[in-house]
Amino acid sequence: MKVLSYSLLLLCSWAIAGNTAVETPLQPTAKMRTETLYFIRFLEELHYQGKSVASVNFASFLEEYIADLDFNRSFFTQPEIENFINRYKGSMDLLLQGGSLAPAFEIFDAYKHNAEARIEWVLDRIEKPFDFTQRETFSPDRQNAPYPKDKAEADDLWTRRLKYELLNEILGQEKEQFDIHAVDKETLNKAKEAVRKRYETLDKNLDTIDSTDVQELFLNTLSHQFDPHSSFLSLDSMEDFSVALKNSLVGIGAYLSTKEGYCTVNEIFPGSPSEKTKAILPGDKILAVGQEEGPMVDIVGMKLAKAVKLIRGPKGTIVRLLIEPANGDPSNRKTVTLTRDEIKITENLAQARVYHIPQGNRMVAIGVIDLPSFYGSDTHNGHDNNTSDDVKELLLKLKAMHVEGIVLDFRFNGGGLLDEAIELTGLFVPGPVVQVKDMKGNITTYSDKGNNVVWKGPLIVLVSRFSASAAEIVAGALQSHHRALLVGDPSTHGKGTVQAVIEMDRLSFLPRTQPYLGTAKITIQKWYRPDGSSTQKRGVESDIAMPSFNQYLPIGESDLPHALDWDAIEPTQWNYDLAKNSFNAPLPPITQKLREWSQVRQSQLDEFSFLKDRIARFKEKQSQKTFSLNFEERQQMRKQDRVFVDVAEKKIREMAKNNYKYDEVLLDVAQGTKTKGATENQILTTPDISTQQEGKEPEKLPSFDIYMREALRIMTDWVSLAPPQVATN
Repeated sequence: MKVLSYSLLLLCSWAIAGNTAVETPLQPTAKMRTETLYFIRFLEELHYQGKSVASVNFASFLEEYIADLDFNRSFFTQPEIENFINRYKGSMDLLLQGGSLAPAFEIFDAYKHNAEARIEWVLDRIEKPFDFTQRETFSPDRQNAPYPKDKAEADDLWTRRLKYELLNEILGQEKEQFDIHAVDKETLNKAKEAVRKRYETLDKNLDTIDSTDVQELFLNTLSHQFDPHSSFLSLDSMEDFSVALKNSLVGIGAYLSTKEGYCTVNEIFPGSPSEKTKAILPGDKILAVGQEEGPMVDIVGMKLAKAVKLIRGPKGTIVRLLIEPANGDPSNRKTVTLTRDEIKITENLAQARVYHIPQGNRMVAIGVIDLPSFYGSDTHNGHDNNTSDDVKELLLKLKAMHVEGIVLDFRFNGGGLLDEAIELTGLFVPGPVVQVKDMKGNITTYSDKGNNVVWKGPLIVLVSRFSASAAEIVAGALQSHHRALLVGDPSTHGKGTVQAVIEMDRLSFLPRTQPYLGTAKITIQKWYRPDGSSTQKRGVESDIAMPSFNQYLPIGESDLPHALDWDAIEPTQWNYDLAKNSFNAPLPPITQKLREWSQVRQSQLDEFSFLKDRIARFKEKQSQKTFSLNFEERQQMRKQDRVFVDVAEKKIREMAKNNYKYDEVLLDVAQGTKTKGATENQILTTPDISTQQEGKEPEKLPSFDIYMREALRIMTDWVSLAPPQVATN
């Protein structure tokens, strides 16, 4: 489902360095006019919503474009914003229809001018004294904050921003013998030097922004008025997009994007160097990149494509990342050292385990299948496995081991091939799997038409907010057919749209040996479940939900601006009682009883009390938008964070002694290899705990998967309610 996301303007959320030399402003080109005309045409004629560009609220569009440039709302003042909007909102439609990008470049030129003037002010102000004993605060997240009303208000904002940055640097030096009432001169000078260098680097980064970047940002702001997944890709961005679509690259195994000027970790690929280190989590910010030797390079404000090139490198080489955690005190930074490796999305094949769960006076065998993605065979790269065949092989092995229930673990499954999703669904129930609707209202139903059912016994699908796209299609289909019980996060990711990639060169009718024009990625269809409900925005809701950290992370489709709304169409005509009559299905009375028993455990078991306490604290940290600029208060905050982590890790180590025992079940092709399942992934269960601190080697935290444990208990309950001959298939 996912590919590397490349935002195009990557200026620091703190400031943008510049110089006072007279420069020629960037200008749009004739090629850009052609690309703009094609892009407008694609949006109007192909987009699922079928609306015209004229229907866009251009005041909001211009405000969002300015915010994409000045994402911390600190370089422009409110009167400047109002001036641009009032000047262009009435003529924006005519300008775009004529292919004009004049407003984009005029606004950018004003932005660069303001940034250069402000950075000159910053470099002067940083040499003056700062008082860290005052009771002041600063809110670094200014995404929804008002712009300064005038220069005096902007100066005050930037003074407090500098104090915030300096305080992070001071506390990040990890000195244990700080005088809590004062900052020594040596420490302060080191902090000032670090911040000064960062602004000098940002000065250079500002000069690397070219006219294509401005065009791309402007057109993407426009396409995002239609939905967040439609976009314009320049030649450079399309090259990066193509690399991401290929099944292999060498790097750290993380899905990166730019958020407010920071290179931000969106997802971690299973089995990757990032996942194995346990020290990088979704939402973390990468502040600097270093190779095995030499100084680290500050990448705040750097173009993402350039930052990614620093992170990638030859297989087996070392890369160092300076990480700022997604939650908690931003001064709790750490340097993570990784060994680059080849990352293949399909390298993580399906695998299984058999757990032995006590139930009364006997042990119940429950099979678990981990599926990180819906992959297909790729004989060109020597990869012959596909999802449906691999899962079928594992199911047959689990049946031979007399399991009484199956749990499909989709928690870290971001999607993949639709054909494989349909085939896999057919291993558990025949019939329709997904409906697809286009902008004209045409509906196509995709079904598994074979007689390929392998497992008829109790089936649970374990899901999370990270379960997306094809994973949602399978989970939704199994739920629509009353075939499986969904357990886990309250709902899945919620991406229910389909995009088409259109090369503009194909419409230019000019013979070319190399691409010349950019590419459009347009949302053209929506997915619907067999029962007619969409997976868009709402995702697929769990039958039995558990408390989750993911509820408080902005990782779902509904968290994206302008996401298409949920809706429904007519159900596919099918005998939906087939699963009830032919399989061990979760009938309403069974589901209700299993839900009640699970809710009792969630209210009484110590592990759920521990989980809820951590989630409450995590929610509190996530909601913290204002930070003290008082040195003593921030030190106390860091000490409290460390105490909490130490206590939590100790508790996890104690509880892990009671982990359920299991036997590993591998595919024939994977026999003799070392594997690692998604259920052992601490990213899913401990996003509030980092197992590596600055200057220390990571200490392995044992797996204690509360969500899997409860899924296994629910399955054991279900087996106890099912007739033995049906439960054993």
